[in-house]
Amino acid sequence: WFSSGGGMDPELRKRVDSLNDLFVEAREEIEMAEESKETTYYDEEAEIAQEAVEAALAEYGDILNSLEEPARGEFQRGNGLKMEQLKAELEILLHSDDH
Repeated sequence: WFSSGGGMDPELRKRVDSLNDLFVEAREEIEMAEESKETTYYDEEAEIAQEAVEAALAEYGDILNSLEEPARGEFQRGNGLKMEQLKAELEILLHSDDH
């Protein structure tokens, strides 16, 4: 899912793999919260989704901050839109009037 550019060191590869897992988990949690709208489980599901998104964003920020140019710019260009998408999906979930 997340692009890493060319020859990535093994430690960075592990972190990017972890970020991929966190991204997928966050998307799944958002989907579950959306499905629970108008039920008694919505608030709990939305909170779990928010925590999952925050974990993915934190890992993304940590990876980004650990890189130097040009790798940092490449990583940001390759992955920044995915992070913005995650934030936007959470924002829609939390601010929709359907619940």
